[in-house]
Amino acid sequence: VLNEFKTGRRFVVTPGMVELGEIEYEENKKFGTLMGEVADFVFLVGKKRTLPIFEGLKNTKISLDNVYPVDSLAEATQIFGELLKPGDVILFENDLPDNYNEED
Repeated sequence: VLNEFKTGRRFVVTPGMVELGEIEYEENKKFGTLMGEVADFVFLVGKKRTLPIFEGLKNTKISLDNVYPVDSLAEATQIFGELLKPGDVILFENDLPDNYNEED
């Protein structure tokens, strides 16, 4: 979807994919690899849960300076609100219910 937007910067906000059982880690890592080729900024909601996505992002063209592991959607919103410019695009991928919130 993001690849269809040819102007502006592309943002992704995601907690990753859950409830995939044994394949969850690998599928989220693949997701990170794909995302890193098209996104300019990535917000990983849930620092522990999104580690596989971060691993996938590491060897892509996205600058890791533009990857933001955050604790909540509210934190992501605050940060990207300061970064957004007219023409930018945001993809919110898979908003999870509160029972998936990470506890310290």
